[in-house]
Amino acid sequence: MKNKHFCFSYTGRVGRSLSCVLVSMMMLSMASCEEMNADDLSEGGDKETPNVVVRVASFEQVPFPARTRAAVGDVSTRLNVAVYDETGLRVKQVNQKAGDAGFGQVGFLLPAGHYYLVALAHNSSKNPTMTNAQKIRFSNQSEGIGYSDTFLYGDSLVVGDEPIERVLSLRRIVAKVRFELDDAPPPSVNRIRFAYEGGSGTVDATTGWGVVKSKQKEFCDVVSDVRQYEIYTIPREDSRYLTVTVEGYQQTDSCLAVLTERQIDSIPITRNRITVCHGNLFSREASATRSSSFSFTVENEWEEGQTIFF
Repeated sequence: MKNKHFCFSYTGRVGRSLSCVLVSMMMLSMASCEEMNADDLSEGGDKETPNVVVRVASFEQVPFPARTRAAVGDVSTRLNVAVYDETGLRVKQVNQKAGDAGFGQVGFLLPAGHYYLVALAHNSSKNPTMTNAQKIRFSNQSEGIGYSDTFLYGDSLVVGDEPIERVLSLRRIVAKVRFELDDAPPPSVNRIRFAYEGGSGTVDATTGWGVVKSKQKEFCDVVSDVRQYEIYTIPREDSRYLTVTVEGYQQTDSCLAVLTERQIDSIPITRNRITVCHGNLFSREASATRSSSFSFTVENEWEEGQTIFF
């Protein structure tokens, strides 16, 4: 295929010649339409004696052996807990990272009243935006992890005169797509970008469904002999399929050039299931067409799964 270059807003087709732009400009062009603002209210719980203590006890829908032995730090690297009042206003938020003292337990001092409690456990590189419980947003990341295995708890909370201890069981809200490749990328390709639509990077904590038609992106460094890559999305009620564009490109300190491109349509996704896509991405035959058939299989590592060959 012909080569393509990135500009500030990438909408173009493959160009006639190999072009390079500054990596800093590329990073701007890859910023998500759901760009996350700094949103942290607190890195720890209330300093005064709390009247509400929240403790993560279990994760549903993880493989049984892991569920029986895993602590919260074995399943996730970040925990975000937020409290919203009856008007939907966020009144408290605590963000924890694995290794923090008391990771998995949070205390709040709240006035009497009715609230909504939300907890998210995940492995993303940054915290989600949690201003609105019905639109909690994870973001695309050009470096690090944007979307990951993610677990949610959301329920009402009534605070009265007596202290409360709430023990949480979180449920997985994502679908995973795993690419198992028969071919290796060309030697000049050192990064791969997965750009995909059909799922969401934003969740409604009251339902667990994705609520925004997101344009998600994940980036992977090419490592010798590694031919397996994974992406995550939050399924929406109105969509059951992903369209994924896979680009192999060469990146240097001052240059970015797309060398290969492949589009895969109609990849089935289901919450708590893994869809395996099996086939070639980089061979001459695969690159000859933007869209072609893949083989899909859903695995039972989480629940019943399926495999797709392409």
